[in-house]
Amino acid sequence: MLHGLTNSRARLIDNAEKESLPYYLDVLEPQDKSLSADDRKNYMMARRTVMYNSDDIHTYFLHGHEDGLLVIFSHCGLKAVHTKQWYLDESSPLYDETLRPLLTTTTTPMLSMSAVGVRDLSYSYLHVLTVLR
Repeated sequence: MLHGLTNSRARLIDNAEKESLPYYLDVLEPQDKSLSADDRKNYMMARRTVMYNSDDIHTYFLHGHEDGLLVIFSHCGLKAVHTKQWYLDESSPLYDETLRPLLTTTTTPMLSMSAVGVRDLSYSYLHVLTVLR
């Protein structure tokens, strides 16, 4: 089973790109549409720095808030990628319903791979987006 989980990483970037980028692009863009190109770039770089600062759990990009409470690893983008990657993708061993009852919770390697996939893709993409705009 672990071998199957590792092999499904190849689809992780595809799933992360399709499922998570819209969430992160929305929070990166400034609300003020009248900013100059330089001001917009500075805003986006500062926002990216805040989002990827794992020392501040309240703004870290993998965490979310529900009913005013911080919920670790609950960002909508991460949840969408995780669900698609492990439970809906035909290349995942968990797509086989006979294997699903064997797991009572998300395994640490599954959540870790989802988080790393989202982080690597979104960081690279948002870096390019910030520099180019």
